[in-house]
Amino acid sequence: MKRTLIAATTLALAGTLTSCGGDDEPTGDPTQSPTTSATATPTGDAGGPPADWESNFTEAELAAGKEALARWTKWRQLSAEIYRNGVLTPGATATLKEYDFWWQRDMVTLGETYEKGGLRRESDVEALWSYVKSVRLNDGGKSGQVVIVECTNYEPLRYTRNGKPQKINKPKHLVTPLLITMTKPDGQHGWMYYETDLKDKTSCAAE
Repeated sequence: MKRTLIAATTLALAGTLTSCGGDDEPTGDPTQSPTTSATATPTGDAGGPPADWESNFTEAELAAGKEALARWTKWRQLSAEIYRNGVLTPGATATLKEYDFWWQRDMVTLGETYEKGGLRRESDVEALWSYVKSVRLNDGGKSGQVVIVECTNYEPLRYTRNGKPQKINKPKHLVTPLLITMTKPDGQHGWMYYETDLKDKTSCAAE
């Protein structure tokens, strides 16, 4: 399920969460589908990341992975604020351009669906833990791709439209792994949010 509700993200980043933790912000309207019957999993049973995940990478790969993870965490926090406010301000535009690979499209979503359409992401998902799953570096590290696994709790996610609570399509399991792809297009950009893939498993056991 690409670019599903989230980083937190956002995004995120968060996001679509679109966007979401963040968090990943949806490119369409997340309130159009009926609410899915969700089975809550206690966050105490969410498990944790592999203790030795850092040993899978070279020094350069690990540095890039940690940098991408830090950028994702920051984007998830920033995108949660952007979509809670729901207004295409100069500050929101600058943040999208810096952190969101799809910033042009998501500016349209923020301006049309949120600012004009009255949609607001009042409460975001909760990131429980995360780790770097894979790192690919190109051109001496000037570009590349990092995949992050994040255990995500969807229970807190809330939307309103013009102040009225909206039904949204949450995953079947409220505590579930989310795969976040971060991309570095070139040496002029930092790591940017690219997409999310919701695994929707019964637990957040490490992949």
